[in-house]
Amino acid sequence: MKRILVILLASLMLFSFIACDDNTPTPPASEEPDTPVDPDTPTPEEPEDPVVPSDPISVRYPDGSYTVVKNVSNAEELTAALNALVPDTKIVLAAGTYDMKDSVMDDQFAGQGGWMFLVNEDDVAIVAENGAEVVIQSTDDIPNGALASQDMIAIVGDNVVLAGLTIGTRGSDNKAVDVIGNNATIDSCTFIDGAALYIAEYDQTSENVIDKVSVLYSTFEEGATVSLTSGVGGDIKVNDNMFKSGSALYLTGSRESGWNPVGIDVSRAEFARNSFEAGSQLRLAYEASDSEQNSSLAGFDASLVASNLGEPEVSTGAYGETIRFYTAK
Repeated sequence: MKRILVILLASLMLFSFIACDDNTPTPPASEEPDTPVDPDTPTPEEPEDPVVPSDPISVRYPDGSYTVVKNVSNAEELTAALNALVPDTKIVLAAGTYDMKDSVMDDQFAGQGGWMFLVNEDDVAIVAENGAEVVIQSTDDIPNGALASQDMIAIVGDNVVLAGLTIGTRGSDNKAVDVIGNNATIDSCTFIDGAALYIAEYDQTSENVIDKVSVLYSTFEEGATVSLTSGVGGDIKVNDNMFKSGSALYLTGSRESGWNPVGIDVSRAEFARNSFEAGSQLRLAYEASDSEQNSSLAGFDASLVASNLGEPEVSTGAYGETIRFYTAK
């Protein structure tokens, strides 16, 4: 009996302990005292990273912004679409390799026929289908002669967009893309096999100046180059691009010189967030005697030089121009 009373008493004490513990209020979490903010102290701003859309083609050039949308899946259909081109058209290319060797355009430009890929209307977009790998090239190696034989893709119209394409050459490393029209945009493209993106007015007079050029989110590799030369005016944008080993960016120009009568004006140019891998190059050339153009390119020089570009080699070109040549470390 005595043992039973001891067990009952122990059970009662345990129950009282648990009940007491369950009803014990939880102390409030400690709060850090507010730190006074000085209203005169500016809030530090986080540096902005480059905005690279996950799908730059559909984000910036949706189907709804063009009156005519044509879908093509081979080189023959692409040539037919280009020959029937009208303003405000978007041509969407399905995945595949487009060998333009048999392409002959109906229209002429600059008094020449025989163009392979002529974009001669305004407000045109030629883009890869979303997520598609599209390669444009030509296995027809035509000797470099007249303008029509130099170019694979010739952009003559204004407000033309190339986006999401991998661009090769016309059998040799000449002008894979020749920009002659105003306000052209090269967006999210990859240039390979020594392909050159060439931006220059074909008729070198002061009345013929390309006013706007945008080269964005593109990659240059396998010896591919970007060349901005004669007749290129302001509002140049070369942003968020990658120059891989063997690739190069060339800026060549001078006003009113014998070798380049129009030249380029980079006083309003924007060159930002570009990457130079080891072995890639940057070449600036300008007429030393032209103080205005010299100043313009010299100022642009400072904004071009990334941390991985060493000191330039300075030389004088065949026409007396000053050349500053950088090679990425």
